[in-house]
Formats: sequence, C-alpha cells, structure tokens
Amino acid sequence: MTAKGKISEKIIGNVLLVGICISLAFIAAGVLALIFGNGNAHTDTDTIIAISALPRELIKLNPTALFTGGILMMILTPALRVLGALVIFTINKEYKYTIISFTVFALLVLSFIIGKS
Repeated sequence: MTAKGKISEKIIGNVLLVGICISLAFIAAGVLALIFGNGNAHTDTDTIIAISALPRELIKLNPTALFTGGILMMILTPALRVLGALVIFTINKEYKYTIISFTVFALLVLSFIIGKS
C-alpha cells in the first residue's frame, strides 16, 4: 500500500471513530438526562422527535432528542465514510473508485429520500 493509501485509510477510519464517539456521547447524555431529569425536559421516551424539531429539543436536553440524535449520527456515520472516500479518491485521481463511491453515496441518499416518504 502506498503512503497516500495509508493516509486515506487513516482519515476514513477516523471519520468512523469520531462518528461513533459522537453518537455514543449523545446517547450517554440522553441516559443522564433521563436519570437526572432536567425539570424543563420532556421525558416521554415514546414520543417521536421530528428532524426539524431536533435542534430545538437538543438545546432543551430532551432525553428523547438526545437518543434520536445519537441514533441519527450512528446511521449517518457510514454515509459520511462513503462521502469521505469519494473525496479522497477524487483528490487522488482514482477515478474508478471515485465512480464506485459516487454510486454508493447516491444510492444511500436515494434510500434516505425514499425511506423518508
């Protein structure tokens, strides 16, 4: 493996690591908010938080919003990894892998759009 390949692999690995750490931090914060209960926080974990309301509810430290944010980050992490690979392959002029990464990323975005409707 070339030096560029090792650096690229490290960057992509770090994207996965950071994504999982952020996800776990949100979920842990949700558990703490649920246990210690902020007086202003809504603690009904059966409620579904809309993506559009997520930032507002996260500021309120709503446990359900924190759980939702953690799960959303966990879902988005592999997509961000594919996007990172796409950028790296494009920079390294590895066009075969750029096309493959673009196709995979486009399919992920399409599946998110179809799944939302």
